[in-house]
Amino acid sequence: MVFKQIISGKHIFPIVLLLIIGILSASRIYEYTKFDFNMILFLLVLPFIINKRNTNTSIRYGVASIVLLIIFLIFKLTTIYYFAIVCSLFYIYESNYGKLTNIPILLLLIISPVTNNISKVLGFEIRIWLTNWASKLLDSIFESSKSIGNIVLVNDNQFHIDPECMGLNMMILSLFVSIVYLSHFQIKNESRYTYSKIIITLILAFILSSISNFFRIILLVIFKSAPGTISHEVIGLFCFLLYVVFPLYFIIKRIPSGKAITKPDKKINTYFKFAVSSVIVILLASINIANVNKTKFKDISRSTLKIDLKDYKCENQPMGILKLEKKDILMYIKPAVHFYSAEHSPIICWRGTGYKIENESIIKIGGKDLNFCTLSKGKDLLYSTWWYDSGDDKTNSQFRWRTQNLINQSDYRLLNVISHDKKILIDESKILLKKKIF
Repeated sequence: MVFKQIISGKHIFPIVLLLIIGILSASRIYEYTKFDFNMILFLLVLPFIINKRNTNTSIRYGVASIVLLIIFLIFKLTTIYYFAIVCSLFYIYESNYGKLTNIPILLLLIISPVTNNISKVLGFEIRIWLTNWASKLLDSIFESSKSIGNIVLVNDNQFHIDPECMGLNMMILSLFVSIVYLSHFQIKNESRYTYSKIIITLILAFILSSISNFFRIILLVIFKSAPGTISHEVIGLFCFLLYVVFPLYFIIKRIPSGKAITKPDKKINTYFKFAVSSVIVILLASINIANVNKTKFKDISRSTLKIDLKDYKCENQPMGILKLEKKDILMYIKPAVHFYSAEHSPIICWRGTGYKIENESIIKIGGKDLNFCTLSKGKDLLYSTWWYDSGDDKTNSQFRWRTQNLINQSDYRLLNVISHDKKILIDESKILLKKKIF
């Protein structure tokens, strides 16, 4: 009986279309998705948030998918392709079974790799900012307290605020909690939230999560709770419940939501649905046949540099990266990208090669603020600085290089300098900062 229902005319078209889109997009999406913490949360939450607004069928996500695929052909950003496929999957559902609420698309945005990468890159700056303010509050409690990067010094005792302590997973979990609450109250009140109210709620969840992490740092230092101890985990859970879970519930419960508008069932014309489906399939097939890859970077070579790094041995790497090496120094120069693109952040790249990022801080060298960290893997210990360089301007700020690229079209390359000796690293960074490389 069930089998007959599956192969019936009502279900055969969406199943076939789903298989075609899955086959055409599998090779590209495979490298972009991971079965990680976010994906596990997504699978757990999914049954609670897939609910229909009404039974009116729609092709809105199909049109969005077509627009995104066309944009992908121009910009070649995998992120755009990812969301085009997401929209095509929502289109398959809505064109056959009815309109979804606004929540599922935002949930998929939260679990997307682009959100994960943004959290890792911005987590560096947020962690240092939180550590600095936590140190100021601790200074009023203890005789001596100060912060150096992500390290809090209290009476000469060091407390490292590592990425795990920043609770980026906890931040993602906060967004998931808000999504579950929103979906719960939509069903309970037979109403729906607008995109603006959902986004405001997610921003509020982010703020509450930051507050939770701030007091988590304070309590971890006060109670001297080292990572891996029971007290460390209990403090994290306590702060999450106190500053995120309970406040979000009572706040979202009081957010007014408009009543769902009931309309007579509207079914889209079969010819429209077939036309949209055909265009999506043709675009996906064309992208595969044309072998449209990620953004092509302009290779950096020794000849493109304005200075002669004669002491360095040069080697061109994939994705336009130039590797330079000499005694005690390793340097990577990474190509410029547009303000809307993800750069090759050392935070992500070094973790990808198995190194643990520690002692993150912002240090001043030659009058410039540079990003700094140590890299450890087994007995191997490295020191690293990095910054963004346009030739005329050198900065460690994500905000500055992206706004300058947007406003003035300035191209900023990322310079990452590494050494086993911290003094040699600082001296070499100081020399490079004085030179106009591009």
